[in-house]
Amino acid sequence: MILLFKENRGEIGMGVLLLGVVALAVLILVGYGIYSFATDKAIPFAKYLPNFMTKDRKVEGIEKLRYKIIEDKVQYYDGTDWLDFKDEKVELGGKTLIENNVKNDFRKYYFGIPIRTGSDNLFIFLINKNSEIKGQLIKNGYVTVVIKETKEQVVLNNENEIYIVDSSKDKTKIEHIVLDNGDEIDVMRSTGDGIALKYVDSSAGLYKTIKDRAIAWRDSILKKPVEINYLSGDSKESVKTCIDKEYYNKAKDLVVDLTEEREGCG
Repeated sequence: MILLFKENRGEIGMGVLLLGVVALAVLILVGYGIYSFATDKAIPFAKYLPNFMTKDRKVEGIEKLRYKIIEDKVQYYDGTDWLDFKDEKVELGGKTLIENNVKNDFRKYYFGIPIRTGSDNLFIFLINKNSEIKGQLIKNGYVTVVIKETKEQVVLNNENEIYIVDSSKDKTKIEHIVLDNGDEIDVMRSTGDGIALKYVDSSAGLYKTIKDRAIAWRDSILKKPVEINYLSGDSKESVKTCIDKEYYNKAKDLVVDLTEEREGCG
């Protein structure tokens, strides 16, 4: 009887030990999973697991979107961070926003159809829109300025710096553009093989004038509201709202709050 009791006690001890090891392993896995999802460092297979460890990152009452001009990318705000669309859509305040539709709304607004151009008595302005960002020296949102008298071309980048466009004709793609007012220009396009950008001091003189007028022309679009399309149930609807100018001046990205419907932006 005594021997039987000792054997049973040994089996119970081994069982408790095994349970402890299993429990510890589960705690480690759960802890690592929570850390991984929270820091977006989940191991490859983890993304295929059920998302019971994730939390809803949307905050009630926040309906903000951001279009990153150079990257050609849209995101939404969760109250803390800017996040990419999950499964190419997101729902904010009962509005179902489709990633590509929102991106196209921002593109149409900022770049125009087919392209936004303008001119004054000295210069012709053109906002650059590239279908492929990689390798481009003149990026999305940069302004090409053509000096009417000399046909010299300069570029205003998103940090408000001025560069002279220097090209070798045999390696440069030339695009002929006719403006609404009848002005015609040949704009240089390239992935870099035939174009060099040379920085110039724009604190005074002609390049200061180019800089000031190019910035004024580029940013004049902000006086108009952007129209963002969305789905409400099965119906297609839209909201007009203004670009957050403070954020734009700081980062040159387009940020809107869909809860602030506006017809004019002043």
